[in-house]
Amino acid sequence: MILIKRIFLLITIVFCFAILREFIELYNFAFSFHPIAGYLTLASISAALLYFVGFPLYQIIKLPHTPGPVYDKKDENKLIKVRLENYKKNDYLKEKGFTINEEQDRRKSYEDAVQILQIRCDEIRTEYITKVFYSTAIAQNGFIDVIFIFSLTVNLVKDIFILYNGRVSNRNLITIAKQVYISLAVGGSETTEYAVDEVASKLTGDALKSIPFVDTIITSLSDGLVNAVLITRISFITENYCIKLVIKDDRELSPTPKTILSTASAITSDLIARIKTTLSRISKEKTYEGAKYLVNPTKIVFEKTIDSINHNDNISDDEKDKLTGIIKNVNKWANPIGRGLESLLSRKRKV
Repeated sequence: MILIKRIFLLITIVFCFAILREFIELYNFAFSFHPIAGYLTLASISAALLYFVGFPLYQIIKLPHTPGPVYDKKDENKLIKVRLENYKKNDYLKEKGFTINEEQDRRKSYEDAVQILQIRCDEIRTEYITKVFYSTAIAQNGFIDVIFIFSLTVNLVKDIFILYNGRVSNRNLITIAKQVYISLAVGGSETTEYAVDEVASKLTGDALKSIPFVDTIITSLSDGLVNAVLITRISFITENYCIKLVIKDDRELSPTPKTILSTASAITSDLIARIKTTLSRISKEKTYEGAKYLVNPTKIVFEKTIDSINHNDNISDDEKDKLTGIIKNVNKWANPIGRGLESLLSRKRKV
C-alpha cells in the first residue's frame, strides 16, 4: 500500500508539473508580446476556471443530499422509499407525465422511474462526451485540454445530480472527485493505445495517406477520444451512485472497460466516419494546400465536415440538428476565452 501511494504521488507530481509548465509557457509567450497581453491571459484563464469550474462546483454543493447505495440488504427498502419521495418532486418525471403509483410495488415504481431517467441521462452523457471529444481534439494544448475537461466533467456531474434530484454525500463527492483526478492524471497506456488504433483504423486508405497533415488529424482525434473515454467512465460512476441500491463495495460503481469503450466509440464513431469522408474529398480536390492547414488542420476539417452535413439533402433536418447542434454549442461555449487562447497558440506555432 505504501508503494502504491508513493507511485501515485510521483504520478501526481509529474502530472501537475507538466500542466504547470504548459501554463507558464503560455503566459510567458503572451507576456513576450506585451505585459498587458500576459495579464489578460492570466485573467482570462482565471475567469474561465471560476465561471466554468468554480460556479458549477458551488451549484453541486448547494444541491440537496440524496442517499447513495447501501451496503446492507436490510436498508434497501428504506433507500427505495427515500428516493421515491424525491422522485415525486422530479421535474423531468413530471415533464414526461410520470407519477409514482402509491398502490404499486415500490421496487417496480422505482425501476420504472429510473428507466425514464436513464434515457435522459444517456442524452446528457452523449452531449458531454461529444463536447469533450470535439473541444480537446481541436485544442492541441495540454493546459487548455485540462480546462475543458475539468469544466465539462464538473458540469456533467452537476447535470446528472440535478436529473436524479440531488447529490450524494460529501464523502461520496470526494470519491467521485478522486476518480475525476485519476482519470485526468492516469489516462493509461491501454486507453491511449485503444484510441490511436480506433481512429487510425477508421482513417485508412491510400488517398488519405497523400494528405500531409493526416497524422496530425489522427493524433488530435486520438487525444479527443481518450478524453471522451475518461469522461464516459466518470458519467457512469456518477449515475451508479444515483441509481444503484445495494453494493458489496465501491468497485461495483465502476463500469467495465468494455462498457466504457463501447459507449465512447458508439458516440464518436459516426463523426469520425464523416471526417474520413471529408478528408477523402479534400484529397481529391487538393484543397489542403493552403497555409491555414498548418495551424490547426483538425478544426478546419471539423468545420468542413459540419458544413457538408448541413448541405446534404439526403440527411433530415432532425438528423442535421443532432449531428451539428452539440458542436455548434461547443463553439459558443468556448467563446471568448477558448478562441482567444487558441489564437494565441496559433501565433506561438508560427514563431
